[in-house]
Amino acid sequence: MTKQNFIKTFSDQNLDSGQNLIAFNVITTYINNVIDFEITQSTTKQVKLIALEHDFKIPLHIPELPFPIFLKGKLDRIDEVDGQVRIIDYKTGNVTSN
Repeated sequence: MTKQNFIKTFSDQNLDSGQNLIAFNVITTYINNVIDFEITQSTTKQVKLIALEHDFKIPLHIPELPFPIFLKGKLDRIDEVDGQVRIIDYKTGNVTSN
């Protein structure tokens, strides 16, 4: 599946050699490391998945301002590990130069 998505995203690129092959191998290694970490976490700790792709909007009250500032976005994952809540952002979005 990783190879299919890589080819879909970079359809005009050759995966047999060069930088594309290196990038593909780095991505594959990274994905395997994340999966191994998740397996280890789930076998050694109490893990509870709370939400995936959760939209949020919370007010931030600053005493010097007569109105709240709102923080909003999408949280990739919210979970709880041994009673500690974690908010995880996988950094999968696009980056623009502006």
